[in-house]
Amino acid sequence: MKLHPRTRSIWILPLLLTGCFSEPDRPIDQYSAIAAAYEIARDLEEDYGDREMPGMTSSLALTYAKLEKPEKALEIINTLNYPHYKTNACAHIVHYYLESDRTEQATALMPTCTRYAKEVDTSASLDPASALQTLGQAAMALGDWAYADQLRARLASDMPSYGFWLGMDEVKGARALGEDQRAIEVLKELPPILAPYRDKNAGFYMKSYAEIAREYRLLGDTSTANRIMRDLVDYAVTTERYNYFSNVLLVSDLKRQQQFDLAIELIERDRDRAIEKGDRHYTTFVDAHIADVYALSGRVDEAFNRINVIKLPKVRLSGWLNSADTLNGEARYADAKRFADRAYDEVETLSEQEVSIGDLQKLAKIYAVIQPGAATSSRRKSLLDLAAVRATRAPFSPLDFSQNLRTVELYRDLSETEAADTLLDTLLTRAASAEMSSALDSALVRLARMFIEQGNSEGYQRLLSDFDLSDRTRDRLKDLEFKQQLSSGEINAALKTLKDLPERNKVWALRDTTLYLHEHEHQLDTEGKRLLASIID
Repeated sequence: MKLHPRTRSIWILPLLLTGCFSEPDRPIDQYSAIAAAYEIARDLEEDYGDREMPGMTSSLALTYAKLEKPEKALEIINTLNYPHYKTNACAHIVHYYLESDRTEQATALMPTCTRYAKEVDTSASLDPASALQTLGQAAMALGDWAYADQLRARLASDMPSYGFWLGMDEVKGARALGEDQRAIEVLKELPPILAPYRDKNAGFYMKSYAEIAREYRLLGDTSTANRIMRDLVDYAVTTERYNYFSNVLLVSDLKRQQQFDLAIELIERDRDRAIEKGDRHYTTFVDAHIADVYALSGRVDEAFNRINVIKLPKVRLSGWLNSADTLNGEARYADAKRFADRAYDEVETLSEQEVSIGDLQKLAKIYAVIQPGAATSSRRKSLLDLAAVRATRAPFSPLDFSQNLRTVELYRDLSETEAADTLLDTLLTRAASAEMSSALDSALVRLARMFIEQGNSEGYQRLLSDFDLSDRTRDRLKDLEFKQQLSSGEINAALKTLKDLPERNKVWALRDTTLYLHEHEHQLDTEGKRLLASIID
C-alpha cells in the first residue's frame, strides 16, 4: 500500500530540498522515519480503530519523548480518542523520564496526566482502571502518596481489583523506601476492598490475601501473616466456591512463605473434600504433592518414602521428577540426584504409555542442572536418544512436532550437533508432508526464529520452500528477519526487509529503526537514506 499523497508531499519534498542525497552525513533519518510511522498509523486508523491504534499511537508518542521532542509527544497524545488512552500514554512517558533519571521532566508532565485522569470513567472497562493504576505508580515514584491514595479510592469504588493492586504497589513502594509504617497503614485498608470477592471469586480472594500475608511477613509481622494464611486454609476447604486450581495456587503460596505444615494440612483436607466431590484427579496426585512439600522443607527421607509407595507408575514418576526439580531449585543437588536416579530407573522399566517425551526431556534437563559436566552426560544422551526414537516413530502431530523441537535444542546444549541435525532433518521431512495447521504454523515460526538468530540461512530457506506458509506467517518471518538485522547493526539490510513488510508492521519497524539510530548515534549512509526515502514514498 502506498502512503496517502499528503505523506509524500510532506516528506519527500523536504528531503529533496535539504539535499540529503548530496549531503550523506546530514542526520535526517531518525525524525523522518518516526514521522513516516505516524503517518502510516493515521492511514491505518480506519482499518484498526480502537482495537490497536491507542497502543500504536502511545508508543509513537513515547518514542518522540525519547527523541527529546516532548511537544510532539503531547501533540500525538492529544489525538487519542478517550481520556484513559491519553492518561495511559502520558503516564508511560512519566515512567520513562523517571527510569532515565529525568525527574524534573517527569514532575513537569504530571499535571498534564492528572488533567487527563479527571475525565477517565473507571466504571467503563478494564482499560481505564489500568491507566489510573499506571498513573498511580508514577505518582508514588515522584513521592506524591496523597494522589496515589486518591486514585486507589477511585479504583476501589469502581474496579476493586485494580484498587487492590494499586494498594499493593503502594505497600511495596513504601517498604522499598523503608517507610514501613506507611506500608502497614495501606495494608490495613485493603481487606475491605477484597470483601466482595469472598463469595464470588475464591481464587482472586485467596491469591490477594496471600499477597497481603507475604507483605506482613516481609515487614516483620509474622503473627499477622500466619493468622491470615491459617484463615485462608480454613476458607479454602469450606467455601462453596470450591476450586481445585485455586487451592493448588494457595499451596504454592504457603510453600513460598515456608508454611509447610499448613501446606500439607491443606492438601490432606482438600483430598477429603475432593473425595466428597468425586474429584479423583486430585486424590491421585496427593502423595506426590505432599512429597514435594516435604522435599522443599528439608524432610527428604519422608518425601522419598511418600513417593515410593505411590502405586500408579506414571504418578510415581511424576513425583520423582517434581521433587528432583524442586530440590534443584533449592541448589540441593545431591538430594536432587537421588530422586533423579530413581526417575531414571523408572524410565528404564516403564512402558512408553507411562513415560511421555516431556518426562524424558524434563529428566534430561534435571541432570543438566545437577551436574552440567560429563558426569551425567551419558544419561542425558540416552534420555534424548529415547525421545528422538519416540519422535520419529509416533504418528505425526503438530503439537508433538513442537515438543520434539525441544529435544533438538537439548541435543545442542549437550554439544551433540550431529544428533540434533539428524533429528531436525527427520522432523522437517515429516512435517513437510503434513497438512498445515495453526499449531504447526506456530512451531515453524519458533523454528524460523532459531534459524534466523543462528544465521542458519540454509535451514531458513528450507522452511520457506518446503512449507505452504500463509501470507500472514511469511509476514511474521519477515518481521523476525528485520529485527535480527537491526539488532545486528545491519541497517541497510534491515531497511530492505522493512520495505516489504505490511503497513501495520512498518509502523513498529520504523519506530524500532528510529530508536536504534538514536540510541546508537548512528547516521545512515547514502544507500540507507535512499532506502528510507523509497519506504516513505
